[in-house]
Amino acid sequence: SHAMERLSALALENDSGDVAVRLIAVGLRPYQAVIADLAPDHHWPLNNSYDDVINGNNMTVSPVNGGGAFITDVISEDTTHCWLAGNSRRESPNSNLMNGATTTNRFMGGWINLRTVQAGFACLYEEGGGINNLAFFTGQGNVLIAQMADTGDDNVQAFSDFKLSANRPYHVGFRFSYTELTKEFRLYIDGKLQSVTSGNPLTATDLDAHSGDVSWGGPGGSLEVAGTDVLFNLNEDCLFSNWVTWSTSLDESDIQELFERGAIPDVIISSDTGANMQASLDAIANTLRPDAPIAIRIEAPSDGSDLSLDADNVTFDERVTLHVEWQGVGQLNWTNLNGSNFDSAKGAATAGGTFNVINPALLSLTGLVDGTEVRVYEAGTQNEIGGVESSVGGNFAVSVQVNAVDIVIHSLTELNQRLSAVDTSSGDITLPIQQRIDRQYLNP
Repeated sequence: SHAMERLSALALENDSGDVAVRLIAVGLRPYQAVIADLAPDHHWPLNNSYDDVINGNNMTVSPVNGGGAFITDVISEDTTHCWLAGNSRRESPNSNLMNGATTTNRFMGGWINLRTVQAGFACLYEEGGGINNLAFFTGQGNVLIAQMADTGDDNVQAFSDFKLSANRPYHVGFRFSYTELTKEFRLYIDGKLQSVTSGNPLTATDLDAHSGDVSWGGPGGSLEVAGTDVLFNLNEDCLFSNWVTWSTSLDESDIQELFERGAIPDVIISSDTGANMQASLDAIANTLRPDAPIAIRIEAPSDGSDLSLDADNVTFDERVTLHVEWQGVGQLNWTNLNGSNFDSAKGAATAGGTFNVINPALLSLTGLVDGTEVRVYEAGTQNEIGGVESSVGGNFAVSVQVNAVDIVIHSLTELNQRLSAVDTSSGDITLPIQQRIDRQYLNP
């Protein structure tokens, strides 16, 4: 991985002279270095400057409505500012690496944040104009569309699989290939290939030169879309950061890396001892993590070891792209407790580590009389797993990490019950409890 951390060896020696060597991380490289290592043709960080830091193709041409402004909101890593377009437009000069000559392979994209739901079709980026063009635009309640239009040849649109949330950063990019990969024009959002296109596969041998406007924030004029000239609105209120273009079709691992290393997490569990990092996770127990590119970033523990964390009812909005980013080089043992739902398929180990997600069985009791005491023990022992002194609402649930449990149910008004060796090895289990009135008053 281009974004792999620099690693050093830590030698540990015990009192007997035994030595163990462990790799430890000594820092992830800045996002700007991650981008530079992929050798782009142009890069506009938009970090309080309109400069292209690669080839000097600066975004200073033909500003419209003042050309927008820099603000201190941050929507991608390694920046202090981003550009607010907001009913304005900026252009850069034509480039033979982009639109001034025929091209056969391409990836372009960056970070955006739509701060509202667009009222109509709004153009975020355009190069070319009229018939020959490449563009990003939004419509239909913040559906993102990327397109390629080529005179007499290919005319393709790629659609987001979902409507983009307002006030939420996304990494977006289009990719096409005539010679390197499958001949398709595709859209990627947060590193993920979007499924719906119209016009693929590509049939020509290249994309014709499409010199003209290279603009952010809105088109210089009408654009052909699927054979029809469309006059777009300026986008209403959009933030831009770290826009980059390549005259090659980046592979999907590189596209994923641009997202993972550029995304700003909602919560950071900072490097510390395992106990202190557990305390930091405990601080967000019983919460729904909101929609974000990355919900939780977990840095490497201070001793470079594996890390074990118990998550107590930490759940994730269904639109979160990555539940957890793990920056350690060892194994993260994450236990989902009491409804936590981290899915390792929505995890990224950006320093080469691994995930071990443990999903204990959820034991649920229903039908309890209010005031009932419940105790759950590891089967055949006095090792209490969980319980409640006085139940309310008829239900009780506890996460179980053993294969069998004993359940003891006490009540002042109902007969006591004991359920022995209840099998919890096959996953979640729900037991309906029917309590009988203690007519003989056997209970103290």
